Amino acid sequence: MTVRCDFMATTSDDVLTPDVVGRLLVEADGPAVRGIAVLGSVARGEASEWSDIDVKSMVGDASDKWPTRPAFIGRRLVMYSSATAIESWAELGKPDKAIWAAPAFSAMRILLDRDGEAGRLQMAARSFDYAALRPAATSYLREAAGHACEYIFKIRDGLATRDESKVLHAAGSLIGKCTRLASVAFLVPIRTENEYYRKVGEAAGPAWTRAHRAAFGLDDGDAFAQAIATCALFRETMRLIDDRLDLPAREIVRRTLEISP
Repeated sequence: MTVRCDFMATTSDDVLTPDVVGRLLVEADGPAVRGIAVLGSVARGEASEWSDIDVKSMVGDASDKWPTRPAFIGRRLVMYSSATAIESWAELGKPDKAIWAAPAFSAMRILLDRDGEAGRLQMAARSFDYAALRPAATSYLREAAGHACEYIFKIRDGLATRDESKVLHAAGSLIGKCTRLASVAFLVPIRTENEYYRKVGEAAGPAWTRAHRAAFGLDDGDAFAQAIATCALFRETMRLIDDRLDLPAREIVRRTLEISP
């Protein structure tokens, strides 16, 4: 039995209007699709003008999955992805995944649920017990901490040889690994990637947060200026690879560059 959404627009400024929901269903459905849900800020009713729409299709088998594909509805970017039910449930059993997955599944807005699996996943997420993950989190931390150590040696080598490429790559990788270690150590639920650094910093404390900012070169710097500079790097990168893109990818990039600062 197919269950269709019946919420439609809940407020006058809800992104998920009946027309948008209809278009999402057309693009995200298929013979192997068992359920379709919207995740992220749009699902939570917290979308801004620039928020994208994250749409996940739940398929029966891994062979039915497709690569994440971007598209536009008007000026709003839509990211269509797919996963099996087994993969989605497995995320709730892994501490580094569950801190993201449980909040996302809890707040998702189900557009289609042919076998009720999406609904069951959402109910499990809403009653999720993070404390039950502590043994798995400890195992994760022990293994991941050892892997992180490798990048200290890469940094030492890069500093000794004045190899900028090696140092930048190792430092960038180490920042990401340290952030993930801290998030798992405190089992911090992350509703959105936009709050990731802030939530981990709040849990880890001011000393860790100062060290984290300094690692990005922001101890006395301007995060907003750095973000704008990063957008300039994106623009130049897209120029370099333009001849490698197909027409759909080039159109997505073109429309993205139109709004890039």
